Amino acid sequence: MPQFFVMMDQVNAAEAEEIRGNADAEATRIYGVAFNADPEFFSFFRTLESYQALGANSTLMLRADSDFFRYLEQSQGLEPE
Repeated sequence: MPQFFVMMDQVNAAEAEEIRGNADAEATRIYGVAFNADPEFFSFFRTLESYQALGANSTLMLRADSDFFRYLEQSQGLEPE
């Protein structure tokens, strides 16, 4: 590979790394703002995100007294026992 293309690949990789770093910093800032606005909701939302990340072929075991289980019951119109 000619020297010019090697140098361009290095420049592009450095720019991409800087863009990723800036995006990560902005995401962290947004999460901080959201957490400070409503810590309880933010915690619940992060829990939902982690459950979603499990994937479609996963089985999730929940305690019947967990907040998420109660949320699912309420969203299905079921009365808590």
